[in-house]
Amino acid sequence: MIKRTFSSFIFLYLISLITLKAWANDPINVAYGVFHDTSHQCTISFTLYTQAGGVTDDTPLAVLSPGYEMTTRDYSFLAEHLCALGYMVACLQNVFPEGATIPQSPPVLEKRAPFHKIGSEAMDYAITQLFKLYPKLRTDMILLVGHSLGGDIATLFATQHPHLISHLISLDSLRQPFPKDAPFPILHMRACNTFPDNFPIPSSVTTLPIEEGHHDDLCDHGPEHVKTQICNGLERFLNHLE
Repeated sequence: MIKRTFSSFIFLYLISLITLKAWANDPINVAYGVFHDTSHQCTISFTLYTQAGGVTDDTPLAVLSPGYEMTTRDYSFLAEHLCALGYMVACLQNVFPEGATIPQSPPVLEKRAPFHKIGSEAMDYAITQLFKLYPKLRTDMILLVGHSLGGDIATLFATQHPHLISHLISLDSLRQPFPKDAPFPILHMRACNTFPDNFPIPSSVTTLPIEEGHHDDLCDHGPEHVKTQICNGLERFLNHLE
């Protein structure tokens, strides 16, 4: 974890209204908050999902990184599923250079590198603050999940901080190359209507096609059969039942 000394402020709005899912025995608490990163002069909004019993010793952390123009509340189906598996889940809003629009023309990776970089730095800052707020969290086994651009940012962060990562899950990220010889397993869930940029995918990466799942479907707005494939595929991967 990158060491930083600047201060942060957090606002949490705890909510007791959480729905019970058919697969969950306990209610899930949701909190919304904002970190103020004074080093980068930016705010990082987030949504936290925890089980009703709170964070106990060695609770693992799952971090979700949304796609472009998506919010931290657009992945509740996956956050709640992970929470039911025992994780505290933090969905972190991506941070971009002020006033910038996401480049679409080639060379895309080169032009988007500043977006990935500041996104990874903001993720590092937010995770550092979460560990301070919740000292019982395990600090060496983050489950990192990212959709689209958020998956590119998550991939860069995992490449830069491999000692913190237990698993990397890509929901159809397309630009940032996966690390070679990563010390953690990688699952690449592929949409049916996109193709990643022309970079080699390491043989160690597990690829899972999402049947009839378009790129923009891999969130709360997608059809139920897509969300079911994502949750089931992720759980099989975590249980080594690929």
